Amino acid sequence: MELLLGALAEAIITILIEDLSQRPRLAALRDKLRGDSPEKLALHYALAQSYRAFVAQYPQLAHAFFDQHFLQQPAVAGELAKLLTPQQTPDAATLAQLWQAQFHAPPALDIANELAFFLTTLADAIQSQPALKPFTDSRAFAQLYLIAERADRQIDEQQRTNHHLQAIHQVLAEVARHLAVQLAQVQIQSDGGAVMQGDASAGQDVVLRDKVTNVYNFFDRPPSATTAAQSVLSSFTRLTNPFTSRGRINDPQLFAGRQRILRELQQALANGNSIALIGASETGKSSLLYYLYHTRQDWLPSHAVIYLDLQGVIDEIDFCAEILQVLDPLQQGKQRTGKEALRALKQAMRGRKVLLLMDEVERLAQRRDFTARLQDLLRALCQEEQTLTLLAACEHPLDRIFPPSHDTSPLHNVFSSLDLPNFTAEETVAFLRHRLAPTGVTFDEQEIWGIWATTGGHPGQVQRTAEALFTRKVGTR
Repeated sequence: MELLLGALAEAIITILIEDLSQRPRLAALRDKLRGDSPEKLALHYALAQSYRAFVAQYPQLAHAFFDQHFLQQPAVAGELAKLLTPQQTPDAATLAQLWQAQFHAPPALDIANELAFFLTTLADAIQSQPALKPFTDSRAFAQLYLIAERADRQIDEQQRTNHHLQAIHQVLAEVARHLAVQLAQVQIQSDGGAVMQGDASAGQDVVLRDKVTNVYNFFDRPPSATTAAQSVLSSFTRLTNPFTSRGRINDPQLFAGRQRILRELQQALANGNSIALIGASETGKSSLLYYLYHTRQDWLPSHAVIYLDLQGVIDEIDFCAEILQVLDPLQQGKQRTGKEALRALKQAMRGRKVLLLMDEVERLAQRRDFTARLQDLLRALCQEEQTLTLLAACEHPLDRIFPPSHDTSPLHNVFSSLDLPNFTAEETVAFLRHRLAPTGVTFDEQEIWGIWATTGGHPGQVQRTAEALFTRKVGTR
């Protein structure tokens, strides 16, 4: 049996290595699993513990389930490997179907409950193994994925930057070639943003390159001296379209409009009223919440204000950990069960005034990782303890997201609803002019009102329509 369990551990580790091989940035973690690694030995030990517990509980079934041909199936090992994979859970019913297909067992012989016992026992045994902590701590393992993806994006951005720098250097070399014909005294360097200059006292051009912005200024230039250089520069100069960004606005300097609804939210939240901000996709809910978070010291300095995007929160324990790391950094990194995490969150809230800005709040109801206990605690902290105020961004009314049930109080009763409408005509004008200001490009009144009439002020559509118009205008210059 030890040989069989060792082979099963080997099969599970092989699946994990294959999964990690698709993420080159996790090569170090993948390589640790090769050979007789501590992780493989720990998994073997956990399987042995689970086997002994299963034999004690179901002695008659143990021999049939722990069959070499059955356990070494890739599908079986893959199902068990989910215990060590973020955001995946093995399914006892699937294992039962695989077992029935292997032994041609009649459908009436259902062992799903027995296999559920085995999976629970194995999960507990794996949790107890320190060597498997990088896998069982789903938050830490998910962070590895996020860090790897972020690093990949940074590499891509650096490669694009290098490509642009090479193009700039080519432009400067071409400018130097043309200017050298006309201006013998001009000195040009393209390897670090050096100043280009000429002798103005001798009637020559003076050409200055700004090291940061790559803007070129020509002073006292006779037309014959710079016509060729301007021709080269104009062929390479491109304005950045200010309407290409998508998703949440992270820079408060780019936020424009929404002043009326901002005042309403700030006043209601400062008075301790929890609000559900309801709006369709791409109407700016996330940007509004993030702007409130960034400006928190200006309008709510007495509270601890926390922004939480629930798309990046793994489960109930992770939810509590995200808040605890703000309220009580000393609690960060401690391992807790769901109940312990909720208890720690309640204690950290005691005697505090906290505003929690929750984005994508539908996730609380859509995922099994968030229990009714969390909803009950949030409701109690808002209404009974009165230490917590909530601003929840969502696409649908909360009575649809959190319908009442027999075992929990309806969370939606905590909130007042506030609809986030499309931009008004004035807000559309303010948004467009704010984004255009740094570019020097302008939209005339007819173009601006045409954008508003076409889109109805829907922020996402306003941005896409403005992006197309900006491209057409710059392209015709």
